[in-house]
Amino acid sequence: MKRLAHLAWRDTWATPARLFLLAAGVAVGVAALALFFAVGRGVESAVMHRVLGVLPDRLVVEPSATAIGPIKMGGAPLDDAAIERIRAIPGVRGVLRRMQIPLPAHLTANIQGRSFYTDLIVEAVDPEVVEGDVPPGSFAVRPLDQPMPSVLPSVMLDILNIGLAVNTGLPQMNPDVIVGRHFTLNLGSSSFKIGPTASMRSEVVGISPRIGVGGPAIPIGYLPELDRMLREKGGEMPRLGASSATVQLNSPEDAPAVTAVLKGQGLTLPQEGRVAQVGGAIRAVSLAMTLFGLLVLAVAGTGIGNGLGLMVKDESGEIGLFRAIGASQADVLSLYLLRAAFVGMVGGACGVLIAALAAITINSVAARALPGLLSGDERMAALAAADVALALGLGMLFSVLAGVIPARQAARIDPAAALRER
Repeated sequence: MKRLAHLAWRDTWATPARLFLLAAGVAVGVAALALFFAVGRGVESAVMHRVLGVLPDRLVVEPSATAIGPIKMGGAPLDDAAIERIRAIPGVRGVLRRMQIPLPAHLTANIQGRSFYTDLIVEAVDPEVVEGDVPPGSFAVRPLDQPMPSVLPSVMLDILNIGLAVNTGLPQMNPDVIVGRHFTLNLGSSSFKIGPTASMRSEVVGISPRIGVGGPAIPIGYLPELDRMLREKGGEMPRLGASSATVQLNSPEDAPAVTAVLKGQGLTLPQEGRVAQVGGAIRAVSLAMTLFGLLVLAVAGTGIGNGLGLMVKDESGEIGLFRAIGASQADVLSLYLLRAAFVGMVGGACGVLIAALAAITINSVAARALPGLLSGDERMAALAAADVALALGLGMLFSVLAGVIPARQAARIDPAAALRER
């Protein structure tokens, strides 16, 4: 077999132009498959983690809500007792609270010399809620003579951009422009209601998809100081409970058991439906793209089969001579199947190179065009070794299958008849 493989490899490279012509289709098919796998994984990761805020070791829970037609009435906030019950569930390593502050609020800021005012819904959250979205240690209680850190929701950035672009003519904002800017947060008053107001200078330290749409979010540790400021003005901070909680798991494998217990406690997981819908849509698109890649490989296989069939006709005399000096039908069959495999190997290697270059290009363009969607090690095209191996394997498989018919035709050639014709 080693000698046959050497002979097949030599014959494959005897006519490089024909080799690359046959391998071109395999290269396109393998590149398409590898790239589709990579983009599917990258898009799913970006949408789940950055847009929906879903991480494999975290679950978001809310009090059960009652829906009457279009009206949805939420349950009571999660008090300290409810939080402790969640912490006691086996497999839970921590519970991070999110509290919507039920007071009117607005911010004022100066952007490029223009005054900016907007009403807000303020959240107080445990700092770990936005862990990974902000620099370590930046979202923590500071001395009172320093600005209070705040995090804006990703959606709020889009809203600000739309409002600014339409109403002020200012350029579009991205996280690099927003982070580090200061504004004044006024809690207790808005455009619709004036009351005792606590005002604090604040600094944007990051953008996160894991906080509410109204934003911004501030550390829970600032609530006592805001309550003190409101009391000095004749107001009062309402007694707060968690409007939702992020449950940290010891391991993603604990998710099914913990989810069952949470539902048994009367809590809901709002992301379940959205994740299922988005995940299903992404998988359906990935399947369609994969079928397209397989179709390309099937077409390429047809070309390889036709090319090998022509080789068999052209080389019938050599095949007869090969048989005459002792080669068996199995040897001839193996020789042409190896040729087909080598064509698939060359095409697959070229396809992987094309996919890698395309993935680099896609990631570079996405990093510039979508700076708020990707961060850290996230990639829009996450090319993995398993994807490459699968695409290469499929390319080789289609190539070998395409070579079966011409290889059998070569093996059945009568050596005496072939030598007479030669």
